[in-house]
Amino acid sequence: MKVLITGINGLLGSELVPCLEENHEVTGVCRNPATAACATRSLDITDRKAVYDAVTRINPDVIIHSAALSNVDECENNPDEAFKINCYGTRNLALACQRFDAALLYVSTDYVFSGRQHPAAGYTEFDATEPLSVYGTSKRDGEWMACHLLNKFYIVRTAWLFGKTRRNFIQSVNDSLAAGKYDGFSDICKGCGRSDLNSHRYRCIRDLSCNKRGLRLPLRDSVIHRTLKKISRAAY
Repeated sequence: MKVLITGINGLLGSELVPCLEENHEVTGVCRNPATAACATRSLDITDRKAVYDAVTRINPDVIIHSAALSNVDECENNPDEAFKINCYGTRNLALACQRFDAALLYVSTDYVFSGRQHPAAGYTEFDATEPLSVYGTSKRDGEWMACHLLNKFYIVRTAWLFGKTRRNFIQSVNDSLAAGKYDGFSDICKGCGRSDLNSHRYRCIRDLSCNKRGLRLPLRDSVIHRTLKKISRAAY
């Protein structure tokens, strides 16, 4: 399969490459290819024509959309940029997928929920979204774009990613411990919730996008929450 990954220079995008490149033709795009760890093409997802032209040239079977403005504080300080990237960038990709009949796997976040009444067993796909931050709202609106513009899509809500290629919360924990800042370590642990095993999470995204585990594309209106035990699906 031809797989296009946006945000290839990010933590998720860069970790997905080794999961996919052995058996699939992978093309990565990002705004600044100089920061990517693998061969990458330049693409600004907020530029609708550039997105259309790129998808025309690459002609992917599936786009894994991991590009995002994910710094929560930066989103609060610059909401216009947050919605431009997280919402309208997703719209541009969805319209290109629509034109070329490609599937879109949109990587979203648990920030689409408020956390006010967190279920003991965790949120499900059927729980109503209620984002409290600009970041969560912009990602929720990106979900809306995917599910209202496409028939062939997946929305994968995930959180607390970690890996080898980019700085992440594991390194923050290590730095806090090394500096004797145990209060910071405690705060990080409180935020972790039920953090998934990342290798399983990356394989889940690979299997969904590349038609593994008996899932057949198109799988319509699909919102997926990843746990260690199953892949569950529900109407958005």
